[in-house]
Amino acid sequence: MCRTPADLVGWLFREQAFPAGVILSTGTGLVPEMDFSLRPDDIVQIAIEEIGTLTNRVVLGKESFSWLSRPVADLVTGKTAQGRADR
Repeated sequence: MCRTPADLVGWLFREQAFPAGVILSTGTGLVPEMDFSLRPDDIVQIAIEEIGTLTNRVVLGKESFSWLSRPVADLVTGKTAQGRADR
């Protein structure tokens, strides 16, 4: 293993809280070199021929995920935290 479990856990909790717990799966054989680093706006793609391609843009900081703390009903109706419609 290139990174220790303690190091991986440190990165996992650096920008995100997991009040209900979290599972850290380390079963990948794809480990980049130690000097590799993702940066904001980088694109990460994972392709599986029979399933398709998952594409995500790298973002920085907790603010990028603030929508996760909004009530589900607001996400469905499009309301903002101020009560206005997003759409």
